[in-house]
Amino acid sequence: MNKSVAKLAWRNLRRNRRRSMATGMAIAAGFTAFMIAAGYAFRVERVLANYTNYALHVGHIGIYKKNALEMFSIKPNEFALTMEEQNAITAAVQGLSNVEMTGRYLTSQGLMGNGCKTFPFVATGVDLSVESRVMNHPNLLKWNDHITVHRYGQPIWTFPEDMGAVALSEGLAKLLGKTKIHEELAGGKPVMIADCSAPNARELFGADANVQLAAGTWDGTLGALDGEFVMRFSTGLVETNNTSVVMSINHLQKLLNTDKVTNVSIWLKEPLFMSQTLSELKSRLRKTAPSLDVLPWTDERLSPYYSGTMHFIYVLVGFIGCVLAVVVILSIFNSATMTIIERSQEVGMFRSVGYNRKTIRSLFILEGLFLTFASVIAGAVLGLITMFAINLLHISINPPGVAGGIDLQFAPNALIIMAGATIVGILGMGSTWIAVSGVVRQNIANLVSGAHR
Repeated sequence: MNKSVAKLAWRNLRRNRRRSMATGMAIAAGFTAFMIAAGYAFRVERVLANYTNYALHVGHIGIYKKNALEMFSIKPNEFALTMEEQNAITAAVQGLSNVEMTGRYLTSQGLMGNGCKTFPFVATGVDLSVESRVMNHPNLLKWNDHITVHRYGQPIWTFPEDMGAVALSEGLAKLLGKTKIHEELAGGKPVMIADCSAPNARELFGADANVQLAAGTWDGTLGALDGEFVMRFSTGLVETNNTSVVMSINHLQKLLNTDKVTNVSIWLKEPLFMSQTLSELKSRLRKTAPSLDVLPWTDERLSPYYSGTMHFIYVLVGFIGCVLAVVVILSIFNSATMTIIERSQEVGMFRSVGYNRKTIRSLFILEGLFLTFASVIAGAVLGLITMFAINLLHISINPPGVAGGIDLQFAPNALIIMAGATIVGILGMGSTWIAVSGVVRQNIANLVSGAHR
């Protein structure tokens, strides 16, 4: 019985090809739109997540002094991690099998000069012992390969510690007039500028790679150091591209006259098991360093750009999903309603020869399911072709606040496609069931005679 009903349902789809084709095209078009939106959302999520985890050094878990995220900029010395707390973190991390690496980080503000002018900077002091692994991590290079395009020069970890190597963001390097990096000047000595108003002063700014850093130390005095400009990079964000500096944490600690750090970041081998690792780490630190906060990278305070962007993307995809649901429900419901009315006498005949209501409903539901399934496959193929074609075109877009623009890229995900197809199938079956149920319950005599119409 089941095989014969399924065979009959498949053959019935060809009885009104135009209606089936129109309904199928509507479902396919909607599913294609959903796939494109979901592919864009998945791509953006992966890019932002790995950029936040690695390029921004947030890690998968961040450890801070309690209230440091709110108070560090006001009272950095009070809300930084002491050596004792750093040692406690190191001890707590040992033995956690899911931890891939840890790094210490220090942030500070100050002024950077070229011998004549000074500009504000925001520095990130990085742990050179792990910086190479972080910035060359496979996940970062897979999803953020464009980062290498916007980096020029040699990384700071390739130079001796006592050299004071610094990497400057593109905007800050331009403001300082530093047009050449250390290796392009063949290690030339700093150029003394006698007259900052001379016609060739700006040319002299770029004649060396030396910069001067000044900042208030954490013990209340003024600190000053020289730095050597070795790499230029883009932060990707307009608001930070004119102020960002990356240097070794030891060099920045020397400028601030401290041995403290802002935070410790932890990267995991398997981020999917972050909650278990987070709980175990909290339990260990609760005993040895109760004044610390252990936070997941998804905390909005650690990754505000990721959180804000993804909230918008999820709303967008949700809206498109709702439109798709309405298209599927209305298309299949209208098609099934017209079909069941036209074939009501046929339904009466089936009832009169012994077919029960359940079997007849199954027949029409299978017709809707077959149509939906074929339409989803067509929509998925069209969606994959569209995404592949757009990826090949390398279309550049300029979202607000993004420096230099980004390529419009899509990354289809098999789980999202299967989940979407399942939901569409359920909606199609439900719409058909609603359309069919009212007619199937009619009296056989009314169905055969057509009196119910």
